[in-house]
Amino acid sequence: VGTYVFTIQEAAGDLENVEYSGAVYTVTVTATDAGDGTLNITSVMTEADDATVADHTAVFTNTYPPDSVTVTGETELTGTKTLTGRDSAEGETYEFTLAPTGDTIQAVADQKVIIAENGDSASVTDLTDGTAKGFHFGNITFTERGTYTFTVEETLPEGVTKDEPKKDGVTYDTHVETITIVVTDDYENAGLQAEVQTDADGVAFTNVYTTADSSLDAAELAVEKIFTGREGDEWTDNDEFTFTITGVEKGTQNAAPLPAATEITLGADDVKDGVYVKD
Repeated sequence: VGTYVFTIQEAAGDLENVEYSGAVYTVTVTATDAGDGTLNITSVMTEADDATVADHTAVFTNTYPPDSVTVTGETELTGTKTLTGRDSAEGETYEFTLAPTGDTIQAVADQKVIIAENGDSASVTDLTDGTAKGFHFGNITFTERGTYTFTVEETLPEGVTKDEPKKDGVTYDTHVETITIVVTDDYENAGLQAEVQTDADGVAFTNVYTTADSSLDAAELAVEKIFTGREGDEWTDNDEFTFTITGVEKGTQNAAPLPAATEITLGADDVKDGVYVKD
């Protein structure tokens, strides 16, 4: 017979990064004589604030808040840009944007995903014809496990759209790349670890420069034949002179393109092949 008081609490351990529960429960047990050779036993469980625990269950909650993990932009959030058809012009810059997508948008808003200042933009310049050049975004820090997705797009100049991707001879790469970052527990180091995933060729964009076909006016390739010294400077029916045009390879330039007819013969007729050759 009597009243007995017990406390229940969790013994703190030494698991790294585990926050142990500080809850303390008090159990008061009262034993009274039932008058028939037995005892009546009653108990009351209360929390630290003296609130009664109706179901007599002590609940202890431990949390595991691992350290955040940062994905380094310079080495892990990278891409390449290629311009074919010419070198980039002086001051010509190609820009790219990284943007959260899906549930990652809210994670960024909640500061569960933290993109470094200006880390969502990148640019590249001084391109050599046909040679890929790298660019990178800024660091991204993750504070919770999960799968996070981002899109990467080239910033299109004014007037360029996915349907009309060409401007000033450059056809812009309008496709969208996706970067997936999977954050999981790193139990060995009591923290988080991140894996960056892209498609097989990585984040790669290629712009193509081409020139439209054009032709030189025939009038700028005129041939005039002057024949002097004969009495009266008259042409006879046997007088014929032939001229040819040939493409010449010079330096690193390719041989010049040629017209369909590369040879012309001038004779006594006023007109030959539709061209006036003498008055």
